[in-house]
Amino acid sequence: MPILITLKAEIVNDLTEISVSGLHQLWLQVQSKKRRSFLVCIVYRPPDIGLNCPESDLMPKYTQALSLNRDIVLTGDVNCDLLTKSPRGDALRSFCISVNAKQLIEKPTRVTKNCRSLLDVILVSNPDLVQSSDVRSRLDYKRSLFSPRCLESEST
Repeated sequence: MPILITLKAEIVNDLTEISVSGLHQLWLQVQSKKRRSFLVCIVYRPPDIGLNCPESDLMPKYTQALSLNRDIVLTGDVNCDLLTKSPRGDALRSFCISVNAKQLIEKPTRVTKNCRSLLDVILVSNPDLVQSSDVRSRLDYKRSLFSPRCLESEST
């Protein structure tokens, strides 16, 4: 049986930016035929950005995105290990609590001989949006992946 998946994604220019501190945010609005559109923010946090980055740089854009009344998926490399207790991890956890977001990834996304860390996150405003999430290996680096419910197959 053939499977047809149709998605349309557009950049949300009002939200997309590289902040003064260096936090990268690419915001996309994703649309499928079967589901209401949702927003995806692909984020990169360089390792040398300060602790208040989630609050000072991410929160204003995330709040603006919430005003669009769409589910939000935030994914990417946040360069703070969520497997260990640290000030950076605590700042990201605090951000999640503030915006009522759920972090879906619980396995390490970076594994070396000496270290295992969770640097690549998938945060969602509505866990029902996600059909599945996983971590896939590639050398010592693992990718965080998710499948939105809108990707459930459409028979042709």
